[in-house]
Amino acid sequence: MKKIVLTILVSLFVFIGKANAQITTSNNPPYNSAANLVNNVLLGQGVIADSIQFTGDANQIGFFNNGNTLNPALGLDSGIVISSGNINDIANGGVLSTNFGNPGDPDLLTIAQTIRAGINSSQDAAALEFDFTPQGDSIEFRFVFASDEYLQWVDSDFNDIFAFFVSGPGIAGPYASPGSFPNGAINIAQVPGTIDPITISTI
Repeated sequence: MKKIVLTILVSLFVFIGKANAQITTSNNPPYNSAANLVNNVLLGQGVIADSIQFTGDANQIGFFNNGNTLNPALGLDSGIVISSGNINDIANGGVLSTNFGNPGDPDLLTIAQTIRAGINSSQDAAALEFDFTPQGDSIEFRFVFASDEYLQWVDSDFNDIFAFFVSGPGIAGPYASPGSFPNGAINIAQVPGTIDPITISTI
């Protein structure tokens, strides 16, 4: 078994809700704990996680349910929701424009600049990071990316991003990784069939 470090980063919005949405969100107990969300919502049997930490405002992470009641459906009925805005605005069909005034992330900025050179800052990044040890030879994560910046900000200096950084034994990449894995991390969140990162300007 090999321990692998997973960092999920989002700069701006992961999920949004529109007027007819029946989706619900919660960051009240027990969904206010990153450890509980990872161990009891994200991960299944045969995976052991530790060193779980969330960086961002408490209102940027929580639990969502009824994702398949949306039109179109999310493809995930429930799971963890991470946003640069306030996740509690999703169920109300609100625009996730809360500015927490928190810093961005240098790796997200690097990714954004591969899409558009004029982007010079990253803001309100939300990061969920944990170590995990799979007991088998493979592991699968499913995710959905959405943004309320479509379509007016596509190909502009405002570029919502979702990144899924992985580091560990045998992995070497250009992104930051914990000191225990000094060879760097790779971003496995890519547009299917391409090597393009997942942003509002690449989807």
